[in-house]
Amino acid sequence: MPRNLINFDLTPNGKTLITFYPSSAQGKLIARSLDIFGQPEWMCAGETDPDIVHILFPHQDMPEELYEVAEEMTTKSLLHYLGFDKQGGEK
Repeated sequence: MPRNLINFDLTPNGKTLITFYPSSAQGKLIARSLDIFGQPEWMCAGETDPDIVHILFPHQDMPEELYEVAEEMTTKSLLHYLGFDKQGGEK
């Protein structure tokens, strides 16, 4: 199990992907994220673990105070998940 409850990634095309890992707080974390970020573009369960939830939000809905934090986050895990290398080329 990952040590974090969530993983927060800023995508190259300016969207925010949040991955929620199984925990007793998962439902509350998801609900709070929906309150903060608004309507997501999509939500899905993890392919290898259906208890992992991925939610993609349009970046323009991100609160300003989170924008600075998001700029420091890496897109590496998102690119890997989507099947791209770190330069953005398809694998």
